[in-house]
Amino acid sequence: MSVSGSKVWKYDDRLDGKDCSYTLGRFPDVSIADARQLRNAAAKLVASGIHPKAQ
Repeated sequence: MSVSGSKVWKYDDRLDGKDCSYTLGRFPDVSIADARQLRNAAAKLVASGIHPKAQ
């Protein structure tokens, strides 16, 4: 939850020694099942050295 009160699904990881945070979508617009799929896709990108925001 952010300071403004919005609820979002986020994915946090480290890329090139730096923390990276990627917003997957707003709750409840994005279901937990969809958020998990988006997280898995983002994790694959990070594993190959690509920041999810670049896609």
